[in-house]
Amino acid sequence: MLGKLMKYEFKACGRTFIPLYCAILLMSIIVGFSMNMEIFNIMGMATLVLVGLFVALGVLTIMITIQRFRKNLLEDEGYLMFTLPVTSKALIFSKYSITLIYTILSGIVSVLSFTIVLMLTSIDGVSLYDIWHEVSLLMSEFLASGSMFAYMMILLFISYSIFILTLYLSVSMGQLPVFNKHRNIAAFVSFFVINIVISKTSELLSTLFDVSLGNNMINISVNNVSEVSGALTSVSNMVTPIFISGIVIYSIFAILLFFGITYILDKKLNLE
Repeated sequence: MLGKLMKYEFKACGRTFIPLYCAILLMSIIVGFSMNMEIFNIMGMATLVLVGLFVALGVLTIMITIQRFRKNLLEDEGYLMFTLPVTSKALIFSKYSITLIYTILSGIVSVLSFTIVLMLTSIDGVSLYDIWHEVSLLMSEFLASGSMFAYMMILLFISYSIFILTLYLSVSMGQLPVFNKHRNIAAFVSFFVINIVISKTSELLSTLFDVSLGNNMINISVNNVSEVSGALTSVSNMVTPIFISGIVIYSIFAILLFFGITYILDKKLNLE
């Protein structure tokens, strides 16, 4: 049943996201060719459209995240959804997981768009793609040192999960009986209150880990590539404890948010 829920959610969200992805990639090709051929009128217009599409992608991601959760679980469709032989946890997880999948797809499309523009563009005979390739090689040294890339991806994953779950909890709190006449305002205020609580609590918990770089900073003199690699390795070793503490703290927040949503849907459900 969970698989069917996810399949239904994937198709429903895809009606909006997939055409938008295609439009972004198409405009990236137009921008790249127009820059390479120095057709400035087309380049300016196409670039403006491409930027607008990315803004739309960001806004729609948030709007659809809220809309799909509210419409399916807290409004009329909720009467049907809660008669299905699944737990509220499964309903929440299906929404959450599909939102994450489309967020990852959006990231992939963004990278592809950027890469397409760079590959099709050259300035004074120098390919922007070649410049980006050299920069990425330097960054790879940093990311590969001390499993930095893995830590960064895990922390990014958990941080975005918290954002999604905060949206869900805010909307869920907005439908509590006490807020019947002001659901949207209650949800809006709840979002900021939850974020403030998370921010202040994370600051307090971070001090308990006593993670500080102040006494570990080093003076680096870089004269060649090997020294750059060594310096980046040293930096990555210093910041690893910060990433680990962040992963632990934010994992706790994500779990609390998830069970907070579950509690409201199980015990305080108030469908429109």
